[in-house]
Order: sequence, then C-alpha cells, then structure tokens
Amino acid sequence: MTDDTEAILRVMTRKQARVWGMVLDGVPQFVIAERLQISECAVSRLISRGRRRAKRYNEILRKCYDFP
Repeated sequence: MTDDTEAILRVMTRKQARVWGMVLDGVPQFVIAERLQISECAVSRLISRGRRRAKRYNEILRKCYDFP
C-alpha cells in the first residue's frame, strides 16, 4: 500500500479500514461479509461511509494546502 492509501485508511474507523483493506486486495463483498460475520448490506455501508470519510479528508487537505 502507498503512503497516501495508509493515511486515508487511518482516518477511517477500524472496521471501515479493515473492510477497505480487503476491498483494495480484491476480496468480493460477500466474502468480506462471511469473514467478518456481518451482512453484505453492512459491508456496503462500511464501504460507503469509509469513502465519505476519505472524501472529507481529501477536501480538508486541499483547503489546508490550497491545492487546485
């Protein structure tokens, strides 16, 4: 994983980061659900919420460093 990816995963909750780590490794959502013993719907929510956190983190960085 790149430093940027690791930085983004650090702003997520532990569970979001765990799910995103598996997603980035190419693990299908139904397998993630089985491994974590949660529903596929819960996996989708974790992915979506993690994506929102990453987006907010990126927006904050752009504002702080005035990136285009």
